[in-house]
Amino acid sequence: MAMSTVAKEGPKIAICGAGISGLALAGMLSKELGPKLQLKIFERAPEDRDQGYGLDLDEYGQEALARAGLYHRYWDISKPYSDSWSLCPMHFRGTTPEPYAIMFRPKLLQKMFAGFGARPESNRTALRGIILEVVWGLPATDICEIKSEEEDVSRAELLAADGKSLGTFDVVVDASGLHSPLRHHRVIDEAKKVYAGSVLVHGIIDSPEDVWPKELLNLFGRHGNLVGAGVKSRIGVQRFGCSVEDNRTAVLLDVRMEGGDEAVFREIGIER
Repeated sequence: MAMSTVAKEGPKIAICGAGISGLALAGMLSKELGPKLQLKIFERAPEDRDQGYGLDLDEYGQEALARAGLYHRYWDISKPYSDSWSLCPMHFRGTTPEPYAIMFRPKLLQKMFAGFGARPESNRTALRGIILEVVWGLPATDICEIKSEEEDVSRAELLAADGKSLGTFDVVVDASGLHSPLRHHRVIDEAKKVYAGSVLVHGIIDSPEDVWPKELLNLFGRHGNLVGAGVKSRIGVQRFGCSVEDNRTAVLLDVRMEGGDEAVFREIGIER
């Protein structure tokens, strides 16, 4: 895979991480700075890596797509009605289960109040795909370190895992996520991971319409989210496919239990 370089002269910018945020920034910079920009994008993972399931963009994320010149594609990769919620208890009494509340964003309020616009669930892989149409070419490079030049602290040199120089840049943007190898240059994590009392178990159903009973499908309806709440657990179901025909759905089970994740796995019969 070739390294993406924009223009021949101008500020040299490196973006570490070719996920959605890194590529969106690359699209904005390319659009707004044009030929004045020298841009390189570094990515450790394969180009076809799994991007996960759904993502709802708030007004700032949607503005980023607009600034990258991609907002007209937004609804092509988003699930209709996926920002509405059907709320129900974990256990029902009687023969016909009904949701006790439906949450949605009325169009009138969307027009009246800034920040209250539609926030449909977008498919991460498809979202990354349309951004790649603007910025294409990702190197399979493992970035592990960054250092400032001794003579000029305003510029930084990126080093690969084997110590090889990847270049010197005016600006280095870390968009490589929570487990970034550059994170310790920006954030000091004094606290370690602490169990907060609950475990979130994720799963995916290709099509609830093919496996769910009709009573459960009636609760789900055309809404993008179904949430059941109990005393010690909650379950959430969320559609994230891009079209009406794409029914892929994420399942999230939030269980509060003493003993951490091992106790939860024993309880539900999963062998580690």
